[in-house]
Amino acid sequence: MNSDGPNSGDIDSGDIDSGDIDSGDPGAAGHRMRIGDRGDLVAAVPYLLGFHPAESLVLVALRGTRLVVTARVDLPDPERAGELVARAAQILDTQRCDGVLLLAFSDDEDYPVGYLLARLAQALAGVVVDALVVRHAAWCSVFEPDGATEAVDAASPKVAEAVVAGLRALPSREGLADLARHGDDTLAESCTEAMLALIRSDPDDDELDARTAELLDAGLAGPLGEEAAAELAVLAGTGAGQAAALGRLTRDRAPDLVGFWSSVVRRTPEPWAAGPLALLGMAAWVSGDGALQLICAERALAIDETEPLAHDLLDLNAAMVPPSAWDPAHARGPLSVPDPDEPG
Repeated sequence: MNSDGPNSGDIDSGDIDSGDIDSGDPGAAGHRMRIGDRGDLVAAVPYLLGFHPAESLVLVALRGTRLVVTARVDLPDPERAGELVARAAQILDTQRCDGVLLLAFSDDEDYPVGYLLARLAQALAGVVVDALVVRHAAWCSVFEPDGATEAVDAASPKVAEAVVAGLRALPSREGLADLARHGDDTLAESCTEAMLALIRSDPDDDELDARTAELLDAGLAGPLGEEAAAELAVLAGTGAGQAAALGRLTRDRAPDLVGFWSSVVRRTPEPWAAGPLALLGMAAWVSGDGALQLICAERALAIDETEPLAHDLLDLNAAMVPPSAWDPAHARGPLSVPDPDEPG
């Protein structure tokens, strides 16, 4: 990569982490993308995030030549740039990164993107590899005095590589949020009946595990009927049901489980949706979709502020724990969020 800073050269993408921000993970299914220049990077960012960012600052943090963190945050009020500087420094320190590329995506001609990037570059002196402005489908570097722009290459080989690898780039973050939109009241009566049946039968954890597994397998094989979907939504709100579902969550299966739990959430009435949302958020985290992870956690807690798995999702997000840290063995106990100050 040609740049006015350290760590130029190819970048290997790895696990992507996030704080109170959005992120993606191109390595979630073992895929590694090599990014050879800044044009490739600009074209690849939407696939790293899972959606096309708008009015956003994206930080691509490096350790050596390995991409460690891709993080997105809404462009702040210029007066609050200092808060963003502190957050960026925290990300770099927590993840032990030694380089960062800054990309400001904005079509607002009145927003002072140059000021924001200059402020960040000054505060993070010595680690900023480059600072790019992406505006109206073109990009330029603020470090190049002539201000020459290049068109964003939507047909970049990196885009094709990302698509072949199964990475998506939805038109906006709102499109991503649609994956976590709960259903109407169609299944409300069925959910109530499923809850009453669960109370009457009083199954032990082994029975809940077996029934959850049975419904999961059936749902992955084909659409669930109304009663089965309602029963699974209810089980997803129990500790034993969640443990059973998480025990079957692996990095290889995570993308399929994102689709599966999204379909469950979109059929589940709001009062019953916190559990399915939390499981969708876990599948999103393990698949490397930090933006969807955060959306699910926030929506689950808006429904039930005591949902423990949703709180775990926020803790994982705040501590920037990478998807590679997941082990299905964690499913039977409380999730342990590593101390970022401890050596990894």
